[in-house]
Amino acid sequence: MLRRFVAFLSYHLILLACLAVLSSSIHARKYGFLVGVSKYPNLPEKYQLNGPDNDVKLMLSVLRHLKVEERDITRLYSSNEHRPTRSNIISGLRELARKTGKDDFVYLYFAGHGSRQPARADDVDEDDGLDEIFLPQDVGSWNNDIGTVERAITDNEIHDLIADIRANGTFVWAIFDSCHSGTMLRSLSRIKWRKVSSSALGIPTQQKLSGRALARKAVRAPKRATRSLLSQKTGKPGGYVAFYAAQSHELAPELALPANAEKPLSHGLFTYQLAKAMMSGNGQTYRQLGQQILQNYVKEGMRATTPLFEGTRLDAPMFETVNQAAGTRSAAQWLVRLRGGRHKKLYVPAGQLQQIGKGAIFALLANVSDKSEQAIGYAKATHVELFGTQLLPVAFGGKNEFDLKTLPKSAYARIIRPSFQFALTVAMPRRKEAQTARERRVAKIIAGLASDQAVSKGASGLQVKWVEAGTPADINLVYSPPLSLYEKFKGLFNPAKGCKRNRLWFVDRTGALICAGSRANLSFQLQKPSADFDENVKKALRQWLNAMGKVRNLEQMAGRFKGGRFARKVKIRMLVKRAGQTKEIELDQSSRQPLHEGDRIRLEIVNGSRAAVDLTILFVDSRFGITTLFPTRGRTNRIAAGSRIDNIGGKITRDTVGLEGMIVIASKAGSGTPVADFSFLSQKKLSRRKAVRSMNRSSQKRRSGQGASQVEGSMENLFARAAFGRSARNTRSVGGRKGSTRTPYKSVTIKSLRWLVAGE
Repeated sequence: MLRRFVAFLSYHLILLACLAVLSSSIHARKYGFLVGVSKYPNLPEKYQLNGPDNDVKLMLSVLRHLKVEERDITRLYSSNEHRPTRSNIISGLRELARKTGKDDFVYLYFAGHGSRQPARADDVDEDDGLDEIFLPQDVGSWNNDIGTVERAITDNEIHDLIADIRANGTFVWAIFDSCHSGTMLRSLSRIKWRKVSSSALGIPTQQKLSGRALARKAVRAPKRATRSLLSQKTGKPGGYVAFYAAQSHELAPELALPANAEKPLSHGLFTYQLAKAMMSGNGQTYRQLGQQILQNYVKEGMRATTPLFEGTRLDAPMFETVNQAAGTRSAAQWLVRLRGGRHKKLYVPAGQLQQIGKGAIFALLANVSDKSEQAIGYAKATHVELFGTQLLPVAFGGKNEFDLKTLPKSAYARIIRPSFQFALTVAMPRRKEAQTARERRVAKIIAGLASDQAVSKGASGLQVKWVEAGTPADINLVYSPPLSLYEKFKGLFNPAKGCKRNRLWFVDRTGALICAGSRANLSFQLQKPSADFDENVKKALRQWLNAMGKVRNLEQMAGRFKGGRFARKVKIRMLVKRAGQTKEIELDQSSRQPLHEGDRIRLEIVNGSRAAVDLTILFVDSRFGITTLFPTRGRTNRIAAGSRIDNIGGKITRDTVGLEGMIVIASKAGSGTPVADFSFLSQKKLSRRKAVRSMNRSSQKRRSGQGASQVEGSMENLFARAAFGRSARNTRSVGGRKGSTRTPYKSVTIKSLRWLVAGE
């Protein structure tokens, strides 16, 4: 009898314990803490920002979309009644530490200015001797008596406050969109950098610090946001993930986004890309989210800033709410709505943040689980906004235009053909900034190109959209900035290393101009004009813009072609062996740790599918060069099912310092079908400084080939368009026969593997 009672009691105790755990999980809450500092009353006008307030509102919309309750979201921003002061920020974080519990989730977001100040002498955690600081709205200036910037929030303080929240067993995801240091950058007027110089805050150099300031004791509060928070001394702290907009030596820009909108708003570049990734509708982990952001940076041509990601739970599903296994992706589909009066219009609650482009084709499905082949009709995206897209029914796939009157209430729209924009937007240089006769002459040449769109009709076939200086663009053309009187008087400017006159610089979307060193921007050296000077400038522009546009388009395609189930069967790993070491480690695409001269990289590719795969591997350097690594000349690139390639790679050199990588293109091959070989995309890298001189007129002859309209739905043809009119010479079949190539989109995967080569 006693044994039965013990068994009965044990059973019910276990049941009660399970119910308690289930109850705890059900009642776990999600919190948002959003901080955006746009206005700084104690700082000069040039340090006022526009984006952080907009960023907070954008993040608020994202959190609402992800089902975070309004009552659980704290908002502190400059135009709000609750201001982002030091006191409000610190008390808000302490309140979270007080009320959160086990299995709760906290989303922390900080946008505003960052800077650095000398660390205390006893702070051994700061390798560079500097504390990173976040500037709240009421920040003051340097106070030598306490050895810190008044009312600044140090990284040590943020560290401790987050540790207090985690000590409850609460998961913390922290995002920091601010700068941590300065570089040699000069920026265009439309870009603002979220950084305040040390001198603007009155911070002395390390040599001028008094002994009193060096020996200061920090006020109780956070540890550094840029330091790893991976080792905590609490019993069982909650998980932790941190996203940083820039590495410690880089700047974080804000600019008008989205670039193609009628009325773009100022946003932090990192914040906007983060929102796009979070709203993509794909179940993904934090690591995958970071990889998607990095990929978006690459395809958008953002090369001046590299986000950073760390944490104890990078491989956990985002917001801990996704039940899918890591590596799986859900279908890009949304519930459709009819809006309007008598003439109703079709609408889906997804837009630019979900990377929907104008012209994308959607399958209309009666049920969410229907296959695309069961579509009751089709529609095309005609107007795309930030959070919504208007669709127009179209005849497609053998079906007539769909009648909206018969649309089921539970209908879904699924993207079956994305929209690709193979073009390049180029901002003209400011004519008033042309200082010499040669620069003024080039300004007239470029103005002429812009007026008649001569480049887009020229030999390269590149589609260029010319815009005025200051307008968001993929490439900005700028002249060297003029010297200040102080620089001239003091002789602080070294013409041999700086921004020489009679140069035309090519600058990316951030507007960052670096004039010297291994990371210097590409430029034209404008030589003394000759009889054919104008024609030579036009030809040089066509050649360089064509090369830049091709790389950007390929990176865009790598960001969009995932390949579905097929992609998961083609395993791709990047391994690195550091100089002087013998052990290889896998290169983590989410962390973007820089590589150095002498490091060796190696690619491993396993075809785990049941079909043969046509494989092309392209190396893309930081100066827009594309080199075919595989196939080698005379060798087929068709890889049998179950086979493996593990000998592609090489040694890192400082020949092209900056962002480099490989683009791997794998397409499923059917029996007897032509081999898909994309080696034709290769091109030489651009010289860092090109002298505009006479060019070989035959070197830029246009190659004819099929246009995209002639081979609808052909994957290879999209690459031909990415090459701006060049034909993909991929009609070589296994049996020597020739034929058309029509690779289905779902049978192609494109992966971009990137790394950063450190300079001096």
